[in-house]
Amino acid sequence: MKWIDCQIQLPENDANVLLYLPVYKEIVIGYVHEYMGDIKFYQEWGSDGEITINPSHWMSLPEVPK
Repeated sequence: MKWIDCQIQLPENDANVLLYLPVYKEIVIGYVHEYMGDIKFYQEWGSDGEITINPSHWMSLPEVPK
């Protein structure tokens, strides 16, 4: 797994991924939602929803333990 630049490629619509927020130097679990060309990022847990600072990078979530 590696970090992917959001300027180059966005994750699949509504798929949970790790998002890096460079302004806060923070990694959160979230997703991107694109509807009719409008792209918004959302935090999955512990927030009121929309991320107002766009993440710079994303990464797929790791597999769960077996």
